[in-house]
Parts: sequence; C-alpha cells; structure tokens
Amino acid sequence: GGRLGVFRAAANGDLGPGVYVVKRPNVTADGLARTLLGREAIVARESASPHLLTVLAATSMGDAAESVLPYYEGVSISRLQIAWKKSPPAIQLVLSIARQIASALAALHAAGWLHGQVTARHAIVSPQQHATLIDLTGCRRLASQECDAAWPTPLPAVASPELFAAH
Repeated sequence: GGRLGVFRAAANGDLGPGVYVVKRPNVTADGLARTLLGREAIVARESASPHLLTVLAATSMGDAAESVLPYYEGVSISRLQIAWKKSPPAIQLVLSIARQIASALAALHAAGWLHGQVTARHAIVSPQQHATLIDLTGCRRLASQECDAAWPTPLPAVASPELFAAH
C-alpha cells in the first residue's frame, strides 16, 4: 500500500551476493513518490550510522525511479511488542535497542535531518539484536521551513516524539 512498492530481490549483477530490497513508485508517473525516494537517498548518504538504513543505489530515469537497499533480516519492534506481551524481554535488551535507535537519530540530527516517523514499525531488530531505523522518506531538513510548515499530525498513540519537540 501507499505510494511506494517495496520488493525483496535476489542479487543479479554488480551489487554482489545477498538479498536486497527494491523500492519504486507504485505508479510510474508519481512525482511525489520519486521525490520521496530521492530524499531517502540523500538523507542516507549524508547520515551514515550502523543503525540507520543504507541506500546502496538510487536512480531516476524519466518517470521511473527506484532505490536498492540491503535487506534487513529481523522483525519490527511493533511485531516484537506483540511477543513481549506474552513474555516480557530483559530490560538489557530493551535498553540496548533504545540506545541503538538513539544512535541512529543522533546521526540524523548531526547531519541536519529530522526523521519525523520514529515508530515501532520503522525499527527492525535482527536475530542478533542489532536495531536499524528504516524509512527515511519523510525526513525533513532541520532549521528549515520544512520543520516550520504545518504538517499533518498523526494520532498521538503512533506519533514520533520529535514531532512534538520545538525546532
């Protein structure tokens, strides 16, 4: 659903062995979707962190656009929360995940970006307990009109805390 299609893909060519994710607009001529993909590539390039999504390749040719990302093995924190209701995790695990996501946010903020969508579904935790903050399509440039504009406010139950902070 949404503007972007997300597809799991096997390597074929010069990207090397492994599994990848390909993102592309659901409708070829969707200018906003192309802009979102372009924004994600710029933010990823400017905000390197081991806990932040990486864009391996991005292209925009005519009306078509796509990005290639690593496939992050694991599950979202929102899915983990369901399991944690039945069997609560150790506090050390929860703190470790929180620190990793905070590290990703610190890298974004140091590069001048606001994620704006920090939710449990935008963080992936691997079987090795490595957390990665994903989906940089909605990032906004800090100290710019992008952060001053009237943005739609999501429901407080799912809104990222940084949406309510003064910039």
